[in-house]
Amino acid sequence: MNRARRGWFTLLASACLWTGATACHDLFNLDEHPQTFVDPASYFKTGDQAIAAVNGIYAPLMTWDDWIDPAWQELTCEGPDIFCPDWWAFGRLGAKTGTWFAGRTWTANYQVIRRANDVLGQLDRVSLDSALEQRLRGEAHFLRGYAYFELVRRYGAVPLRLTPYVPDGTYGDAPRVPIEQVYPVIVNDLKAATQELPPDFASHTYSSSDRGRPTAFTAWGLLSKVYLTMAGAELAGTSLATAKQQYDDSARVAAQHVMQSGWVTLEPSYMRLFDGQQQINSNEILFQIGATHQENTGPEIATFFNPHDYSTAGGGGGGFLSMRQVFYTTFDTLDRRIAPGYAIFAGWKESSSSADAGTPAWYQGAVPDSIKTAVAADSQIGWTWTELCETVGANAYFNRTTRAVVQISPRIYTMKYIDRTALTKSQNETNPIILRYADVLLVFAEAENEVSGPTAAAYAAINQVRARSNVPNLTLGLTQAQFRDSVWLERRHELYGEFQEWFDLKREGRWLDIMNDRVPAYPGGTAPNASVCRPRQAYQMLLPIPDAEIGANRLMTQNPGY
Repeated sequence: MNRARRGWFTLLASACLWTGATACHDLFNLDEHPQTFVDPASYFKTGDQAIAAVNGIYAPLMTWDDWIDPAWQELTCEGPDIFCPDWWAFGRLGAKTGTWFAGRTWTANYQVIRRANDVLGQLDRVSLDSALEQRLRGEAHFLRGYAYFELVRRYGAVPLRLTPYVPDGTYGDAPRVPIEQVYPVIVNDLKAATQELPPDFASHTYSSSDRGRPTAFTAWGLLSKVYLTMAGAELAGTSLATAKQQYDDSARVAAQHVMQSGWVTLEPSYMRLFDGQQQINSNEILFQIGATHQENTGPEIATFFNPHDYSTAGGGGGGFLSMRQVFYTTFDTLDRRIAPGYAIFAGWKESSSSADAGTPAWYQGAVPDSIKTAVAADSQIGWTWTELCETVGANAYFNRTTRAVVQISPRIYTMKYIDRTALTKSQNETNPIILRYADVLLVFAEAENEVSGPTAAAYAAINQVRARSNVPNLTLGLTQAQFRDSVWLERRHELYGEFQEWFDLKREGRWLDIMNDRVPAYPGGTAPNASVCRPRQAYQMLLPIPDAEIGANRLMTQNPGY
């Protein structure tokens, strides 16, 4: 375990010690014991105690209420790029109440907010080293801003809680605040964090062992995404919509701060970003959720994204989530982000093939032309796909006469989430990445284009991302609309499988149209077009408020449609 990884583990361990048995249960699966209320005035008085208290703010992020699962599960299937089986996530018809995981991210992020509020309140009451106090304020402000950004994008209007917890019996009753009032709070928290957090890991009480914590440039980067969202379709019709040009410009300026940091840079090797032993030290990753090899302290991501295999993911890969072939074909053939054996699995095995009993069938990359031809021919004599929508990502077709199922595997599996040393699915040491520099460069390119058109600076930003992956520079002379489309496609290529797609499509105003589009049928299919594979309705732009919150908060209302 490298020094930075030990730092993350120490952060989690001290969070457990500080925040009590509930956090211990979340982190290490220990027995939970009831805790009485502790007055905020007695939380901490020394620097070490204050650091431990701040560590406790991070603790809810890697739990079964958040990034172990389901924070990423809620997002994965809400776009056109990743194939998901109908039984997984929100299924074919989208978000609904009663799903086991619906609302858990609400709980986790409000835990973060409550703990940040308590720390900020206590910092006003104690005397600490000024540099340390400033840094701790910065961490609390950043994490509270991040949590509200997660909440408002997932749930829309939410209660604003900005003061320490007071156990007077009414704390749970708080009305939802319109999103145009939530976003300025996020902006203020992140702006404060840009001034309070250390600029790097060698100054202002930070050292290399603090990698994993946010820096001032992390706050600038997340702020750029907040501003770009404020300029987007989700805030149309609100009082903030008239300031779209201003928010695009603010996104551009915030991203420039990161670009001028002097140390934040792209990793030369794209896949190094996803190496569990290396990513914590990356100067590209601005914020990540720390995972460890302790049970219940790592995300389940690898199990779902890896093909059937017992060496690439703890407990074995399930082969459930793969890149849709129609998305795969949008990449340049030279693109390293789809290079077999480097970024996608070069080969894998399916456990059964009734066409050749006992012999696993497997193919490399996309479906070979010979198999496409066979499917087209066989469809004329009784072969049909097991489900029409599976032509975009699953792997079986069925002979109605012989009852044979043949695995032809158009699945394309990413190698972003591999941990050969994990023993179980929830101790995977690949950190979920919340923000990295390539994302910020693309935010700058998009915002710059919205403000000034496709300038040389906008081209330079997107071309940095493309060059790393061996893709030619973007064509010169594009119109503003063409450049916008190019940035949106580049975001899909660069960030696929990193849980950004739903948020991007919503702010771009394209999510409903794309989810309700008809996918072209596979060659040889009997229908000219497939059915709408994952239909969505307008109310599903937001997730349902958890029943527990509605039951506990007398002022809470459910999102319309649920």
